[in-house]
Amino acid sequence: MGFVPTARLAFGDPAQEIASVASEIGADLIVVGHRHQSPLARWWNGSVGANLLEKLQCSLLVAQKNIA
Repeated sequence: MGFVPTARLAFGDPAQEIASVASEIGADLIVVGHRHQSPLARWWNGSVGANLLEKLQCSLLVAQKNIA
């Protein structure tokens, strides 16, 4: 298909680590998952997706799987 996915394991602030690796490898697209949280949990834990929007220099795709 013309692309080579890259995987890494890192520890620390998720948004910062993802943005750092994306910059290091010259990523064109970052794909992350989404899970529903209560407003209190989102406030307490923060939103990785929202933080990535501010930190990334490439496209971001947030994937969500609905389980019925």
